[in-house]
Amino acid sequence: MTDPALEAIDLTRRYQLEGVSVEALRGVTLRIDQGEFAAIIGPSGSGKSTLMHLLGCLDRPSSGQLRVNGVEMSGLSDTELAELRNRTIGFVFQSFHLLARTSALENVALPLVYRGMGKAERRERARAALEAVGLAHRLDHRPSQMSGGEQQRVAIARALVGEPTVLLADEPTGNLDTRNGAEVMAMLDRLNSDSGVAIVLVTHEPEIAAHARRQIHVRDGLIELDTSTPSPAPHPETNPHPKSAHPKPTTHPERAHSEGGDAESGRPEGDHPERDRPEVDHSERDHSERGASFGTGGSETGDRSREEGR
Repeated sequence: MTDPALEAIDLTRRYQLEGVSVEALRGVTLRIDQGEFAAIIGPSGSGKSTLMHLLGCLDRPSSGQLRVNGVEMSGLSDTELAELRNRTIGFVFQSFHLLARTSALENVALPLVYRGMGKAERRERARAALEAVGLAHRLDHRPSQMSGGEQQRVAIARALVGEPTVLLADEPTGNLDTRNGAEVMAMLDRLNSDSGVAIVLVTHEPEIAAHARRQIHVRDGLIELDTSTPSPAPHPETNPHPKSAHPKPTTHPERAHSEGGDAESGRPEGDHPERDRPEVDHSERDHSERGASFGTGGSETGDRSREEGR
């Protein structure tokens, strides 16, 4: 029996901020199968990005279990965790995280440096990855010489160059206009269908989530709804804003509607904990995202110096 790409069991994540305990996740159980295309959707403060960082092994849960391709992460050292990320997980973030003074080819090849791969082989694989996303003509261009859509395609090529089993995309169209956003989503659709890589997309936009065959709704640190559609969403090139006709969603028991409560979320009237939470400082998270984009947990400065030294 094939292990799922990702499996989370009763994950929690708590932060201590100025003496206040903030529960970003309050017990999430989730399974992502090999080759699946799922979207995690929720409003700001719902816990969706925290969940994505845990699934990507960029952070450790306060409690619960997480398995990546059947490997339990709790017993792994930081070094072993970085190696697991490098070989099995690709990351695409809203902010691209490309090295400004480095060509597209070198940006894409960078994760392979940490595998000890020779320069010729990693350049060949990076070239193939860029060709796969339609950027064969941009190999030697720097990020400042490319459009936002092209930069995100470079980031997607970098995420896929190591042939991961799962790709995590956190708001991948957030910095793009409608046309470029539609092109990026069309590319993710094709990559999922053609290569079989599992994709987990994090977004707050229903029309973006509709591209996935499964939508996982997160609110207040819990999975509120988990729905699926029987077939892929309409192709974005023919309908950039698809209106998916979702089947009736299944409500999870822990989010059952309470009498007299909010009809949508099941909360008692006036109870909106996500509005009352202290704001979390994401500077450390941004640092982790940058390192993960390059195939390690290090800083951008360290990554550039290592690449230039090879």
